[in-house]
Amino acid sequence: MTLKRTLASVTLAAVACMPMRAAAADLALILANGDYTTRPDTSTEGAGALADALRGAGWTVFYAEEADAEEMQALARKLRDRLGSDGAGNDRVIIALSGRYANNGRDSWLMARTRRAPDAFNVGAHGLPVAPMADLAAMAPGQAVMIIGLPGETDESEIGPGLSAGIARMTLPQGVTLIEGPLQQIGTWVGDALLDPGLTLNGALAALPKDARARGFRSDAVHFAADAGAASRAGEIAYWSAARDIGGDAGYAAYLSRYPQGIFAKEARAALEKTPAAKPPSPEELAQERETALGLTRAQRRAVQQNLDLLAYNPKGIDGVFGPGTRTALTAWQKAQGYTPNGYLTQTQIAELQRQADVRTAELARERELARQEREKADRAYWQSLGRTEADMSAYLDRYPEGLFAKEAKDSLGRFTAQREEEARRKMEKDWRAAEDAATIKAYQAFINAHPESRHVEQARARIATLRGEVPANPPLERAERQVVPNRTAALLVEQLLETKGYGPGPVDGTFDNRTRQAIARFQEAGGLPKTGYMDQRSMLALTLRQ
Repeated sequence: MTLKRTLASVTLAAVACMPMRAAAADLALILANGDYTTRPDTSTEGAGALADALRGAGWTVFYAEEADAEEMQALARKLRDRLGSDGAGNDRVIIALSGRYANNGRDSWLMARTRRAPDAFNVGAHGLPVAPMADLAAMAPGQAVMIIGLPGETDESEIGPGLSAGIARMTLPQGVTLIEGPLQQIGTWVGDALLDPGLTLNGALAALPKDARARGFRSDAVHFAADAGAASRAGEIAYWSAARDIGGDAGYAAYLSRYPQGIFAKEARAALEKTPAAKPPSPEELAQERETALGLTRAQRRAVQQNLDLLAYNPKGIDGVFGPGTRTALTAWQKAQGYTPNGYLTQTQIAELQRQADVRTAELARERELARQEREKADRAYWQSLGRTEADMSAYLDRYPEGLFAKEAKDSLGRFTAQREEEARRKMEKDWRAAEDAATIKAYQAFINAHPESRHVEQARARIATLRGEVPANPPLERAERQVVPNRTAALLVEQLLETKGYGPGPVDGTFDNRTRQAIARFQEAGGLPKTGYMDQRSMLALTLRQ
């Protein structure tokens, strides 16, 4: 199908969607909502005046002020139904919205007046979506003006989580002119300039108030004000929109061929003069386009990177993103296989890469199995060459810490260790008995030197202290003594009892010195109690009962 036939088909389809009628309709939708709070309302100023001006000019106006979401949506549907039934191809449409807006960064809503702050999940129940209103306006391409009345201030506290106050920038459909600014000033401009039959659309836009701005459809040829040629222009505007959508010299040339004196002829010729001659795509660009057409998912790209890495072509990361490292690895692989080394894949190359990776995977599995068999063979041979001594078991574990016989070697070492510890314990007990039998300072000191970690060391030191006439400090015994001799009064009582019983504790002054300790030790020894030189519960009970 030729480009002209394509454009004609698109135009025919567009016009076919616009059932014709005897007379064009001038349709307006004006929605004005105030502030969420009780602050003075400035956002809807001018809405009523604009509605009255349009009605006075013969327009059909759908108007609501302070409407809820359902009411706004109902009026939007009424406009849609009128456009569909009356023939949008001949219509002029003005859609004016004013009030408070909320957006999520992509879509925007005109909010109904409410004291509740909408959030990202319920905003649709509290407002009217803005983008579909632009789509409604697009049913009258080249004859559609959308007005966004901006409030003087925005309060983020009126908007819930997931939303921001204000309106997000949206992509306009073809043929729609968007005006943003104070509604009161724009309303005056509509009556003074936009509806002036003597002004083109661009002429009217040039007269916009300084606080307003425009974007979207513009033309030096189209008059927004009604004229006798409005119906015949619908097909040309649709054809022009299709030509611009297709783009390029061919689209503009096709428009000029059909409408050499058309309302957009000057703009089309200017575009043709500015458009540089198209260059044919380079081989690399073609290769890139072919790969893009494959539509590889991120998982498929990771698989390609894994296969390259498996084949020793380092992609510098396996992340599903084809960066410089992956492109370099692909180029090297393609060169080795005889492909054009451009770094971009084809379906055939992906299949070949996978086949080679499968082969390499099988090779590596065989290599691992052979290596395992060799390791086990050497493991068994070494085990069989060893004896079963402690040194042999340690040597085996040094070489094969996770070997076939590691558990057996560890168990053997455990038995050797247990045997050695038992022998050491028996010798220690034997030496202790010998020291006790000798009961000399030299014997006890020799035991301490030979067995510094023995459980009898503290007892041996106590024996030495006793033999020297000293009672050594002993924190555990001191703590136990404080339980039964908590103060000086109790200490005086102990000293008095020891003095009465003839153990000679020294001065009875409530202070336990070395003579007091020796007296306590003599008392304990005489009573068959543990001879520590420190009072405890048993010693205190015996001392107080034997008066």
